[in-house]
Amino acid sequence: MRNVACSLFLTVLIPFLVSCPNPGGSGIDPLQARSSDGVETRGSGTLVITLPLIPLQPVYSKTSPDLTAVSSYDISGLGPGTASFQKLGITLSTITIDSLEPGDWSVTVIANNSKGLQIASQSVQVAVAAGEKASTDVAISPSVGSGTLDVYLEWPAGNVVSTPAVALTPQGGTPQGVILPAFVTLGALSSIHTYASFKAGSYTLSVSCLDGNGFTWGGAEAVCISPEGTTRLVFKPFDALKMTITPDVSAIFPIVLTSLKPNIGQGEDVSVTAALSQMISDKYTSHQWYLNGLLQPEGSATITFPRKSLPGGDYRLDVVIATQSALASSDVLFTIAGN
Repeated sequence: MRNVACSLFLTVLIPFLVSCPNPGGSGIDPLQARSSDGVETRGSGTLVITLPLIPLQPVYSKTSPDLTAVSSYDISGLGPGTASFQKLGITLSTITIDSLEPGDWSVTVIANNSKGLQIASQSVQVAVAAGEKASTDVAISPSVGSGTLDVYLEWPAGNVVSTPAVALTPQGGTPQGVILPAFVTLGALSSIHTYASFKAGSYTLSVSCLDGNGFTWGGAEAVCISPEGTTRLVFKPFDALKMTITPDVSAIFPIVLTSLKPNIGQGEDVSVTAALSQMISDKYTSHQWYLNGLLQPEGSATITFPRKSLPGGDYRLDVVIATQSALASSDVLFTIAGN
């Protein structure tokens, strides 16, 4: 009889114990929120991380691979208590992390180049709530360190060149002038050659000078100075305003400029619109226009020079588009009828 009573008591007690809530009163098994990645559970949250788009192909210079191009991302996160996650070799611009403990998370993104070397990193803080989806955009900052800018200007000795100027403008910062020595003339060529150390990062590199008639020649492009690397500028002002920058990072985010006739009459407006040729995860933050190396006040996607506002001559128009995490640039050459 005693055995029957005990069996009846346990039959009633066990379901009661199973149905009781946690001592904390949440009614959720704390282990349930720590299920394997990719399975959404009660009490956990989701995080969507948006990254700068990776080029489909690495960017190459004429002599060696461009070590500043991002090839993959490594992402890790530290959350409440001992909660964590890690994703390696990510090549997508958006990644979703499921089943995260609710609370504050520290997310670190490391950018690697094609050689597997770390070239940039960034950390962000984000709050994850139970049953909700949090999101964050991660901008990539260059690794700590400095690189070298090598500048070479060359023009025919018979041409008068004065007040040459070269400047580096960090993204979101103020221009930093590059000190240039006196030019040297050897035979039929005059030239200036110098180099200087700058903090690694994304910059706008601009160069300009005046000819004997007071006409400005120059250009501007986005450049990346990598840690312990060398970025080289070659500018020949009387050779179709050509600027050669190695490594060339302009192909990472190609820009499309509206068509412009190479020869324009003085009675015509000059209007150009710039747009990135592919959708990227970053939001546009600014447009900067340079005419023959001189910064223009216009800051929108379209720039217009009213008729007769430009004297006759050859022009190079550059645009630099700044996104959340990178700079892109492009240029167009045209001639205004006249001298």
